[in-house]
Amino acid sequence: MFRNSHLVLFFASVIFLFQSNLTAQTQVYSPALFSPSNELVRGITVDESRTVGLDLNMRVFEEVRKNYPDRIALSLPSFNGDEIVIELEQFDAFPATVTVGVHTDKGYEEMDYVPRIKTYRVIGGTGTFVFMVDHIMGTFQWEGNQLEIKPHSDDVVNSDNESRTHLLFDVNDTMESRLFECDVDESFTGDGHELRKFETSQQKSIAGCAEVAIDIDAYTYSTFGSVLNATDWALALMTGVSQIYTQELGALVFLQTTYVHIWQTADPMSNFTNQASEMLANFRSTWQTDPSLSSIQRDETHLLTKRSDTGTGGIAYLDVVCNSFAYGFSGYLSGTSNYNISNYTWNLNVVAHELGHNLGANHTQWCGWPGGPIDNCGDLEGSCSGYTNNPQGQVGTIMSYCHAISGGSINLNFHPIVKTYGLQPAINQNGSCFTGCDGYVAPVCAITNIQSGTQLACNPTTNTYTQQVILTYENSPGTGFINVNGSLHAINNNPQTITLVNTPAENNSVDVTAFFTADATCTATQQSCFTQRSPCCALVRLDYVNPNSNVIRVKNVSGCDGDISEWGVYSNGIYNTFADLAIQGQNLFVASGATIQFAWTGWGAAATNGDLQLYGPTNEVMDYIQWGAAGNENESVSSQLGFWEMGTFVNALPPFNYIGNGEFGSAFWTGNNIPCDISDVSVISYTGCDPTSNSYTVDFSVTYTGAPANTGLLINNSLIPIAPSGSTYSISVTATGGWLNLDVAFESDPNCSFFLGNAVYGPQSCGVQCPTDLNSDGTTTVADVLAILSEFGCILNCQNDVNGDGSITVSDVLDILAAFGEICL
Repeated sequence: MFRNSHLVLFFASVIFLFQSNLTAQTQVYSPALFSPSNELVRGITVDESRTVGLDLNMRVFEEVRKNYPDRIALSLPSFNGDEIVIELEQFDAFPATVTVGVHTDKGYEEMDYVPRIKTYRVIGGTGTFVFMVDHIMGTFQWEGNQLEIKPHSDDVVNSDNESRTHLLFDVNDTMESRLFECDVDESFTGDGHELRKFETSQQKSIAGCAEVAIDIDAYTYSTFGSVLNATDWALALMTGVSQIYTQELGALVFLQTTYVHIWQTADPMSNFTNQASEMLANFRSTWQTDPSLSSIQRDETHLLTKRSDTGTGGIAYLDVVCNSFAYGFSGYLSGTSNYNISNYTWNLNVVAHELGHNLGANHTQWCGWPGGPIDNCGDLEGSCSGYTNNPQGQVGTIMSYCHAISGGSINLNFHPIVKTYGLQPAINQNGSCFTGCDGYVAPVCAITNIQSGTQLACNPTTNTYTQQVILTYENSPGTGFINVNGSLHAINNNPQTITLVNTPAENNSVDVTAFFTADATCTATQQSCFTQRSPCCALVRLDYVNPNSNVIRVKNVSGCDGDISEWGVYSNGIYNTFADLAIQGQNLFVASGATIQFAWTGWGAAATNGDLQLYGPTNEVMDYIQWGAAGNENESVSSQLGFWEMGTFVNALPPFNYIGNGEFGSAFWTGNNIPCDISDVSVISYTGCDPTSNSYTVDFSVTYTGAPANTGLLINNSLIPIAPSGSTYSISVTATGGWLNLDVAFESDPNCSFFLGNAVYGPQSCGVQCPTDLNSDGTTTVADVLAILSEFGCILNCQNDVNGDGSITVSDVLDILAAFGEICL
């Protein structure tokens, strides 16, 4: 439980706008419609701060219902303590008088009903608000979130009877979620199995108003107990659905609920439990055969039910625009009595989803969309070769299942691909029955405002930039594009930001003309809408870099003067523009061929190892330098862009001066020579004695700076090729069982050396003894045989006594002959 005491400074007010014929001035009336609730309200969202309690001022509420102003300015407290300000306008998705038919136990009765509800839509945004008899229902989008307003409960009214508690909450953060699964009956669906071609025709659609007949089953009626309450509920729901289609498809089609039918007696559909397809077929058959229903003028017929045992959340025939199969039903709908869940938004999504099937839209997880499935919030549908079926939660759209999967959510919009390749072509090709409705006047497309938007940075390599223009329009065509000064742009939500790329930076005043390609009469021109950016052709390069003193100098190498304040440098994890680095009063307008110097305090790059990138105004890398060693943070990307060669660096100490003529790379930079110094020699490992060679191997590293050019490394006076500083070297050493010293020096500069005494205590000798090798040449040969024979018979002080018995006999000769040819050490 929580109290919204932190919202006491916020309020929600309604402003009535009246036009006086006498004064021709707008009068503003602004009483408080909502105020922060003093009642304890339980959060229905996971994050309790995403639920706000509001008290509806019933007196003000009745005034709004009585006067029904054309427009309302509504201000609400947001979840983070700011204000939500939206403007509403009247939006009637039903005629002034609605025909209501009722099947009772006495038969069929019909009445003309003037709806009691007052309905609005959000201007320039997405959303619907309905003023019911005693409460408000609304859903709208704000900062990318789907929000809803609904009563705290159906029966909780404050004791003074002057206010009623409502909730404002984030639909996609509610604690209780409901499963949703839709069935699509593809029987008799025209070309619903095939991907339609995108409509390239610039002709205006023949579509207009679609008359919708609504059916309410006996179970659902019983939850209201009143024909009027049930009818108001249906009209409120269909108003929100109609607003969605108007918002998403513009003037392509307007859904008007012209007839509501209610079953007070048992309806034929009640005979079907968990048999969605059979129930849909029965619903269609009932309306086609019942004499009271079959004669009702309609283009779409839809059943609304609160039943949860239909076997599905909804089902509809697919792609049946102006077809005798234009039927569907939405199940598991709700009123306003369930505290924990979103009601109005849920209902709108379900019904808009099922009507979307009738009007030509498959699920977003269908594999037949251009480029394959739009999302994978539900199991993939159709032939999905090459795609892995792995449903994952994400922000979804009306034809998706994303709200029914863990981590998913939904906004009440159609995905652009669904509109372009599903709804629009289906209605355009087959919507001949969508003509007129009682009291319906086709909306007129109008571009009401064109104004300059943001100017992005100028690209000095092309002297162009990106200009944004904001268009405000109403009743846009459902197809085609917006043409702005000759460039085509997809139609999105109003107001719409148009991005004009590659706009010349010539400091000229520009007129903007916009029109819809599907309705060339819907056009407007704004003279002198914006002034282009000034030329930005100045192109600078790094000229001097000194990390010791934190100084950088750049040079304008282009043929024109220019402002370089939006250029910048990145190094050592820090990025600053030149405007950031400039001292007070420093002129950043640099003439062609001139240089400008900056002190980059706080840079802190190392003098012995680092790198620096130069960025242009559009955040593109324009130059690069790396010193001391390769492999710095930005080497890879700079090399890929052609500003450096991987593995190279400026082998010098700062300051660094550029000596090239437009080239890039380490060869075109100079600096101070690095004094030669071998700072460390460290043994890494060594092996035991190898008996085949009577030697062992020692691995060690050598760390140095300032190595002489074209030199090798002397290790104990043996020359080996030089490797980068810190590399590992290996040498083989004869095993003598003593200490090994490592004396390291550069070949061309012997004074640049390092002596590591007693580096390794080597293993004892492990070579094989060969007593038959009398002449010690490593092999028992003829020379050894001749030597033994020359002393044959010796019995005292014999030099070649092989077996050590003090004399040379046949036994010695046989030992030599046995070892003849062997190599020994």
